[in-house]
Amino acid sequence: MRILDEHWIAYPQLIAGELKWLERFKLKRLGRPTVRYLDVILSRNSSAEQSIVARVGLKRDGYLLIVPGGGTGHPGAHDAGEQFLGAANSLAETETVVFVGPTRTADAGAPSRPRAGSAALPNVRLRCFGSLPQADLAELMSHARLVVTNGGSTLLQAIACGRACIGVPIAEDQPQRIQRCVTAGVAMAAELNAPSILRAAGKLLRDESARAALAQHAANLQLANGVEIALNALSHLAETA
Repeated sequence: MRILDEHWIAYPQLIAGELKWLERFKLKRLGRPTVRYLDVILSRNSSAEQSIVARVGLKRDGYLLIVPGGGTGHPGAHDAGEQFLGAANSLAETETVVFVGPTRTADAGAPSRPRAGSAALPNVRLRCFGSLPQADLAELMSHARLVVTNGGSTLLQAIACGRACIGVPIAEDQPQRIQRCVTAGVAMAAELNAPSILRAAGKLLRDESARAALAQHAANLQLANGVEIALNALSHLAETA
């Protein structure tokens, strides 16, 4: 603590929790370092390029966004992508669904077919993207009726976009994180299986007032862009060095 100028916490206070009394005592005693919560890392599109929502023919507030996330398999969750994709296929029977994640043959902006024996073949209402630049993903989050995602950073990004969210844990540290979001009224929880995801999504799709309440609570958090917080802190350190 005596040699640190800044201590950054890579989560919002909602997730990381407040500093404990002993931590506050040490900070007061030493007068350093400055503690900052970085909230979320979320790049937004600042260029004049047309929004991805318009580019792929979607309507604002007219689609569901499903993002399983998780670049690698987690213990007990190796089929996470398949569970999310299975739910996406079923939801696409009646809704326009955008799925961002591995489908083994996903083409940008075009429906893709999973291998035989995996989740059901996609409906024409399902748009699959293998991956997207974060700015495009943030744009899709910002205009989705509902976002279904894992309980990691993607959930926090969707909350920062002020959207109604369903969090599905794919790692051991995520159930508690999702529960904190549920307690704060900014997300709904589902288990890591297609039927549970379908039940949660169906419930929110039928309840416009519940979706609106989740979105409003999420917007009220006013989660900041951690990149800007970090850059401002570094600029201040450079000026005072």
